[in-house]
Amino acid sequence: MDLLSASWWFGTIPLYNSTTLRTFFVLFLSLIILGALVRMVSKRRLKDRYQLEVTKRSASLLVVMGILGLWYWFVANQQIPFLSARFWLPVLVILALWWAYKIVHYAVKEVPELRAKKMETVEAKTYMQPKRKK
Repeated sequence: MDLLSASWWFGTIPLYNSTTLRTFFVLFLSLIILGALVRMVSKRRLKDRYQLEVTKRSASLLVVMGILGLWYWFVANQQIPFLSARFWLPVLVILALWWAYKIVHYAVKEVPELRAKKMETVEAKTYMQPKRKK
């Protein structure tokens, strides 16, 4: 098992033992459950729409990665040659890291700008109230 060889990563059928497949199943199923819990708790507890959007995106990340992982578990369990290749696991990890980066970028960069813009519009509306007729 040489992690740096292409034949190991692109082998035709990676043979996983039952413990590895069971671990994959538990891990990916727990991602789906955790994503659903994050979504439900955030809808009930959070009132700020920007925090709600960040947790909604995080929950979507967890659920989608869990579903893709369960798909990988299924094809690895069925020993489908191309779809159960080992290189799909780093692809899933890279995709998850990119998605998490986009969520953090939204939370750190875009949310403060959106809040400032909203405050400006609220302040502008206070001074531009229409006159009421008597």
